[in-house]
Amino acid sequence: MRKRILKFLELKKLSKLSFYRSTGLSNGFLDKEAEITEASLRKIANSYQDLNIDWVRTGEGEMLLTEPNPGVGLPDVGRRTDVWVGTDNRVYWTEALQVGHEEDLQRAQSEGVRLIPEYTEAFRGGNQGEADELQTIDTYWGIPNLEGEMIVPIHGNSMSPKFPAGCRVALKRYPFSPANPLGIQFGEVYAVAVRQGDGYPPLHFIKRLHRHPDKAKERTTYIARSINPDYDDFEVSVSDICHLSAVIARIEVEPLFSF
Repeated sequence: MRKRILKFLELKKLSKLSFYRSTGLSNGFLDKEAEITEASLRKIANSYQDLNIDWVRTGEGEMLLTEPNPGVGLPDVGRRTDVWVGTDNRVYWTEALQVGHEEDLQRAQSEGVRLIPEYTEAFRGGNQGEADELQTIDTYWGIPNLEGEMIVPIHGNSMSPKFPAGCRVALKRYPFSPANPLGIQFGEVYAVAVRQGDGYPPLHFIKRLHRHPDKAKERTTYIARSINPDYDDFEVSVSDICHLSAVIARIEVEPLFSF
């Protein structure tokens, strides 16, 4: 059974570590020789809903179940069939809506579709940030089961491979208060807007935020860290942060990607 699970992970371009995180099974589970319990199979089935567990058990039938489509009930306006969403170490395909014309926008709203605005201004995966204000809405997306408040494109490759240049990310405002700087979830990926001098728009960037290792600075300064190891860490003053959003999903209109 383990060999068949490994074959599935290879097809999906998923690592063993990603499998352990998604299922909650212990590290080394895939390297053991003991029989897999039904409880473990249930965890795997819950994490990978397109995996045929009967195939895992017996090797008979198809590896993959019919791909679920969360967007099957969307109205027929601005429909796209090429949308992939990566969230919580899971990648899934869905039909979605992308509308820009006022008539299509009103129709989607009248049919109860929750629309998320996509801004043309980008967040940068780099050390310098983007200086544009987020003020230009390019289009609106209706993506089932995605609770984002805005969608923005990514420039730069410091957050690759998880968030490469050219992809879109969905953001949800994070309850951040400079008065409680240690209250954020450290190590997560955030979209950060940092104040500049008078007359200049904020700088926007995507980074993991970490607690400062210097006790004297942990309440005044965060460490911003890239996923790409070629980029250096840098400090961010807590008092200069004017907006903080959690990055909750990556959105692509291309074939399946690993997340």
